[in-house]
Amino acid sequence: MEPIEIFKSLKPVDITSFFNCFSKFSNNAFRLEMLDIYNVSGELEEYQKFLKGEPPPLNANEDWVGIINEACEREAKMKRVRLARKPFSTYLKYEVAWGYHASQNAGEDISVIITNTLPSFKTSVPILKDYWLFDDQECYLLEYDFIGTFLGINKVPDSLIESYVKLKEETISLSTPIRETEIWGLGSECK
Repeated sequence: MEPIEIFKSLKPVDITSFFNCFSKFSNNAFRLEMLDIYNVSGELEEYQKFLKGEPPPLNANEDWVGIINEACEREAKMKRVRLARKPFSTYLKYEVAWGYHASQNAGEDISVIITNTLPSFKTSVPILKDYWLFDDQECYLLEYDFIGTFLGINKVPDSLIESYVKLKEETISLSTPIRETEIWGLGSECK
């Protein structure tokens, strides 16, 4: 498929339809997270508190933890691979301290690939971006601008999903569980 045909084959998805995927997947959900920073609405106040050295609130990441708990109750697994480039960004430190600790403790399996540059993967995908893959059958590309502002979600056509499944398998094989890396202790430094 030609690049322009690939872009035309993507189907925009509204946020509500996308979030419904988290309650209906039956076996596994996978996220590849590649950006150094995510400029997500609603996080700015928390991020400022983190920069001031405040500890995360007891209910940190509460909505996401609820999604993880629901998946665990139906014996479905959630896996995330995070690319982490050195030097580690302050945002990554925030993400670990205020998000990943709660997510990992709730049952999300988080691993990292520590690198200095964007790795060259052996697996080729039509469009290399952050994505969610549900039950290896539905794939959604997460669209962000160059400063990490969320722009939207596009569903990948069924004919292209297999390449994202293979990339999932490759990134998992290259990653290390986050608790076994120096990243797990990040966040406590910003005080």
